[in-house]
Amino acid sequence: MEEVIPEYSWLENSTHVCYEEEMAGSVTSHFCGLRDDCQGMVLPLVLEITWSKQFRAALYFIGLLYSFLGIGIVSDLFMSAIEKITSKTKQVHLPNSGDDGPDVIEYPVWNGTVANLTLMALGSSAPEILLAIIGIVGNNFEAEALGPSTIVGSASFNLLAISAVCISGIPDGETRRIQQFPVFCITALFSILAYIWLLVVLVFISKDRIEIWEAVITFLFFPVLVVIAYCADKGWLNKLFCHDPDKHANKQQQIELGSCQPGESEGMLGDTEYFKGGRVDRDALVGFIKDIKKNTKLSDEDAAVIAASKVVDSQPKSRIWYRIGATRNMTGGRKIQPSLKMNDKLKEVYDAINDHSELPNIEYPDSDAEKSIIEFHASSAAVMENIGTFKVLVCRHGKLTSTVRVRVETIDGSANEGEDYQAVNEVLTFEPHETEKQIGVTIVDDNQWEPDEEFFLKLSMVSGDDSIEMKLGRTSIMEITILNDDEPGTFQFEKRGHLVKESCGNALLSIIRQNGADGDVTIKYKTIDKTAI
Repeated sequence: MEEVIPEYSWLENSTHVCYEEEMAGSVTSHFCGLRDDCQGMVLPLVLEITWSKQFRAALYFIGLLYSFLGIGIVSDLFMSAIEKITSKTKQVHLPNSGDDGPDVIEYPVWNGTVANLTLMALGSSAPEILLAIIGIVGNNFEAEALGPSTIVGSASFNLLAISAVCISGIPDGETRRIQQFPVFCITALFSILAYIWLLVVLVFISKDRIEIWEAVITFLFFPVLVVIAYCADKGWLNKLFCHDPDKHANKQQQIELGSCQPGESEGMLGDTEYFKGGRVDRDALVGFIKDIKKNTKLSDEDAAVIAASKVVDSQPKSRIWYRIGATRNMTGGRKIQPSLKMNDKLKEVYDAINDHSELPNIEYPDSDAEKSIIEFHASSAAVMENIGTFKVLVCRHGKLTSTVRVRVETIDGSANEGEDYQAVNEVLTFEPHETEKQIGVTIVDDNQWEPDEEFFLKLSMVSGDDSIEMKLGRTSIMEITILNDDEPGTFQFEKRGHLVKESCGNALLSIIRQNGADGDVTIKYKTIDKTAI
């Protein structure tokens, strides 16, 4: 007798899911149950009610992680594009009595506050905005559970959690000042008013509904915020916020004319203007390389490499550049690379070094995805003499699938091995997909006064089969400056001069402290009349 195999089927509608078992053309079992709440706009794609909740939770968790990764990649590209827009600069040509043509000063096109409130905020909040739009449109213009909650939660997180982290991150005994205090007060006030307005609209005016006029008014609050914040940034609302312009001058309205010239300060030329007239000032660059090599054991090639890296690193970067870098550091993303404009400046510096008859030829460290790129995280660092042992980060990017080795060694500058620091000469091994290594450098503390001194850390390739899998990045030499802590130090103006508008009101002049940092020091200053009285 032939065995009859039962047939199973699942039926579903908007409210119920039914199960039927049919045998020999007749229904032998039939039962229905209410649908669960796990029903989204797109998911589930298949009938998941027969799966266990544990399996479904694990599957959705993996899907969420995959989605977050995709959103992170797209947002990173979006933020990089915004950084390209907001970092745009214009050139101002100033007459020059010399034969080199007019001096060229670059200044940003975008106001920092406006860029932060518009494009930067759009870039960082784009995922939750798109999520809310998709949810509203796909749900017949009725609010779904995730979109509005994400926006409100993100705003409150920025207002409360981020502010708390910034405050708690200040080391004990130190203070930090809010640079644009009126702007901070305005944005904080509007953040709180936004929650109050949301409560008034949804509870008192039109309960659980958003009318067209309410949406229009809500949107108009945004340009009002931008305009008021811009006025505060320009200093037009200082009196309203009891902000003393004499104590907090607007430094954006002045042009710095460069650092003190050689002989005016001790130490290395770390702040000279190397892009004079919009082009590399080759004489200043040659002087900087010679000054680096002076009283050190660096070779000509090493001095040229560290000079090129320090010159490019000294160029100003936008706020969003640092935001992208911080995001990538927290999420384990790749190290943020210089923008196209910074790469152009780097190549210009390398070309100037290679074309100069007195300087050696050095290889341009272009990116190579086929090799592992090893370099220090920064071209220079300054530490106190009493720090003991501090950590230096060596980074790897490019190809990550191979095992590579690199040697780290110290080179004397004005600081000497054994007397001022303990020598380092070791080999670091990067395993596959390992992107960072730390090395410890020990500073020798003494009670004898001496000027600030520097030495260098150098990366070099280790001979072997793995050497063909790697190359050194542009920051292959790092300068370490030891700050003397046995004397109060010497003080001088950071820049030798400033060009300011007559209407700027107040100019802000920076004073630097060198050759010691022991104790609190008060200095006096006065003005001396020349052609201006």
